[in-house]
Amino acid sequence: MSIRFSHVTLITNDWRRLSQFYINALDCEAFYPEINHSGSWVDKSTGVKSARIRGVNLRLPGFESGKDGGPFLEILQYTPTKKGGKDCINCAGSGQVAFEVDDVKQTAERVIKSGAKPIGEYENVFIPGIGTVRFQFFRDPDDNILQLLKWDRLK
Repeated sequence: MSIRFSHVTLITNDWRRLSQFYINALDCEAFYPEINHSGSWVDKSTGVKSARIRGVNLRLPGFESGKDGGPFLEILQYTPTKKGGKDCINCAGSGQVAFEVDDVKQTAERVIKSGAKPIGEYENVFIPGIGTVRFQFFRDPDDNILQLLKWDRLK
């Protein structure tokens, strides 16, 4: 089984402002397309009704990242956004740790056996211009959000 680190997500009330901070202060670089997701697959995978997710992925300084699959920082804004802590996937101030795996369902069984709890449903979604992603969200034993994902990127 192959496992490798993928990305970290920060949830904010203003994704443009926060991404500019990381670009200006820490030499991150935005890579596109910008994130603008909504629909039943977003609602089902996150457990948030009528969710809209806007944001951007940032290349990290010192890493070859982005479309080649290297680690990156993801800045997201949910509508609706809730305020406060780690209580929800769309709370400002919460985040997630994501790991790219060979088999999402097989690894899901492993993390559940180790104490994680699923948040939403397993999804398999085509993202235009990027490729197909299979993923699912969980809570780790300390209640942090964990995402398992597998990309089939367009060539």
